[in-house]
Amino acid sequence: MLKIFFSLIVLSFAFWGIKTYWLSSVGEAEVAEEKRVAIPSDSKKNLPYIRTQIIRPEDAEAVDEYSGATEPFKATNVESEVSGRIKKRYIEEGSAVQEGDLLFELHDDDRSRSLLTAQSEMSLRQMQYDAAKKLEAKKFTSPISLAVAKNNLEVAKLKLKTAELNQSRLKIRAPFSGVVSKVYAETNHTISPSLMDPKLCHIVALDPLRIVFHVPEASFLQFKHGQDITVHIPPHDTKIGKIVFIAPVVDEETRTFKIKADMRNPGYLIPAGFAVDVAVKRSLTNIHKIDASWIVLSKDGKPGVMTVYNNVTKFIPIKVLHSGKTHFLVQGLSGSVRVIVLGQEGFRSGIKVRYKDNE
Repeated sequence: MLKIFFSLIVLSFAFWGIKTYWLSSVGEAEVAEEKRVAIPSDSKKNLPYIRTQIIRPEDAEAVDEYSGATEPFKATNVESEVSGRIKKRYIEEGSAVQEGDLLFELHDDDRSRSLLTAQSEMSLRQMQYDAAKKLEAKKFTSPISLAVAKNNLEVAKLKLKTAELNQSRLKIRAPFSGVVSKVYAETNHTISPSLMDPKLCHIVALDPLRIVFHVPEASFLQFKHGQDITVHIPPHDTKIGKIVFIAPVVDEETRTFKIKADMRNPGYLIPAGFAVDVAVKRSLTNIHKIDASWIVLSKDGKPGVMTVYNNVTKFIPIKVLHSGKTHFLVQGLSGSVRVIVLGQEGFRSGIKVRYKDNE
């Protein structure tokens, strides 16, 4: 009986121990499940371990750079409007001229005599018309005679105006201020508007100087008439220009838009045809700044970043607003985001992971 009594006591203790262990195990499992992020379980020790970084939305100023070139503000070939021989040339290639400066002078070739003749005829026709008016007022002549006298006067006026114009055209002047870039005619050359190539010289206006550059379709809407741009001129000069033209139609071959800006160029120090870099500032709000190495591509080739939400990876597509040398400014992320910053290429959405944020 004593043996049976002791056996029952041992069995009772054994049952009590098993029940206590079982209840304790169930309780720990429930806590671990409820706080699975805070308390790693044995199963989590087998999950991939990754490095992450939390990024937050911010406002930033982006500077976009484009390659451009300088062009003359305007340019023209100077031609003679009358025939004749060049009497004198007043300019050389590279000469700076002001509007109205004398460039060439032609020989008179009896134009002065033609002008005097036209002036004399004009005086005669004026006297004849004045006399005809007086006679007609006294009814000593017919209205037809007065009309003929008036017509003769108008013809004389036209001849005088033509003679004066031809006389003035003997002196060929600069149509605007600029620089003579090319001289085509020499002294004693015979010129005529009817010749195949009647050019005398070529003049370019360099102040203001025109800046021309092209922008892609994605950047088109950020440009406005009157907007300031920064022009970097090698090696170290920087000037400010103002946009004066935005092409209304895209270039079909390059899918870009031409933009023109004007920039002051006192003294014509910067020539036309010079390569420059154009920088355009723009303000961005509620964007995220990421490292270029964090970007991955989806199956269909869309750029994005691999993030972690509740220990599960998730791909989020992004739109790159600005690409700098060290970072990208992107759109498409909402609020604070935990981004995988190392080895993200080896993950896809829906994978459970462990992570540690960079400091």
